[in-house]
Amino acid sequence: MRFFIITCFFFLTPLPFFAIVVSTPPPLKLHNNTLILEYKIVGLKKTHPQIILEEITTPLNSPLKDFNQEELIQKLKEKNIFETIGIFYELKEKGIVIEIVLKEKTTLLILPFFAGNSHSLSGGLFLIESNFLGRHKQLFLGGVYSSRGFFSQLAYIDPSFLQSPFSFHTALSYRQVSVEDALLDERVQHRYKTDTYFFYAQEGVRFFKHFFFSITQRLTFLKPYEITLGPPLFSQKAFLLGGQWQYKNLYFYDFTHSGTYIDLDLENAFKEKEHGSWQEVKIKVQQMWGVFHNQIIALQFNPIIRPFCHNSIAVFHNQIIALQFNGEYASKKPLLFSRRIGGGWGFKTLPSDLIASSQYFSFLGSWEFPLLHFSWGTFTSLAFYEVGRFKDFLHHWQTFYGPGAGFRVYLKKVAFPAVGMDVAFNQKTKGFYFSVSMGLSR
Repeated sequence: MRFFIITCFFFLTPLPFFAIVVSTPPPLKLHNNTLILEYKIVGLKKTHPQIILEEITTPLNSPLKDFNQEELIQKLKEKNIFETIGIFYELKEKGIVIEIVLKEKTTLLILPFFAGNSHSLSGGLFLIESNFLGRHKQLFLGGVYSSRGFFSQLAYIDPSFLQSPFSFHTALSYRQVSVEDALLDERVQHRYKTDTYFFYAQEGVRFFKHFFFSITQRLTFLKPYEITLGPPLFSQKAFLLGGQWQYKNLYFYDFTHSGTYIDLDLENAFKEKEHGSWQEVKIKVQQMWGVFHNQIIALQFNPIIRPFCHNSIAVFHNQIIALQFNGEYASKKPLLFSRRIGGGWGFKTLPSDLIASSQYFSFLGSWEFPLLHFSWGTFTSLAFYEVGRFKDFLHHWQTFYGPGAGFRVYLKKVAFPAVGMDVAFNQKTKGFYFSVSMGLSR
């Protein structure tokens, strides 16, 4: 009797469903020449739909073959304001509707900041909005206090100024800090305090898809005081005017990217007559490779209404191998204006905040691979090796090299990654250097 009931259940239950299926009209066939009737934006709560529509280069009533789905996904991922991006196709009698389903990240953050290295600790608070007014404009306001002093900044970035092809970036900052200038072996030669006022503006435009050109202006005023070690220093101010050329051809994944990035800066500094002027050239070249492509498990559903709509689960994320070159050359650049290179990416084997130089270069090789995946983000491990040279304030060239390791935590639901830490070993000086940050690390 039980066998009879089970048999009836399996054989009779599908009959109503089967009747519904066979009575449904056959699905319309999706052809490359099918016309695009509409772009439907779904899921937006804050972002203005025009931000998405202006990234679509295929006009309505064009054939489907002209629509580049992957290109649109890459443009939206680059904005870093969407947690998930889905593109679905819905057939109609006269064509097709392309539905773009988006889930936004949290972009307004009150972000506590903590950073540390071998010589100082710092903490602060930033208000960060990366989708200001729903137009993908970015606003930064905040400050940092450390054992060496404090720093405050207001910055605004507009990738499409007044909805034009031009971008605009401006920043205003003030810094009061205790400064030490040291040699490679960390012997301090200068010790003083400075007040620094800094204004920055940049106007740029994109062309030929991957190229970007901008004009930059920098106004800096430096006032040293309380000099306890080293020769006398005097207040200085400078206006820098320059051009920046960028080439950026990147492919974005869930939490990182691969591809080519080149940045070339040429600037001329105009100073007070008694101090003279200088020219500087800075370059950064980065090449990144995704070692393994994402492996996807696809679950297709509702094939009649949306023939190409599917859910997918990434079961393995890309490992990234990267090579990077950084360099700067400036002649007669005053020490007060020199960049402090220690602790930066490519200079992790140098002590932070102590090494000032205006002529330097470094080569960096790194390997980053994901270890753990969570619904809220990804935990990755990082290994790197760097080698470089710099000219110290005594005009002697110094060499540095060594390995390092660290980790990153990439948050999925907010627009900024949160935690990073690195430890590096300088094989020449036999010194270990560490840096950790919470809130603004990549």
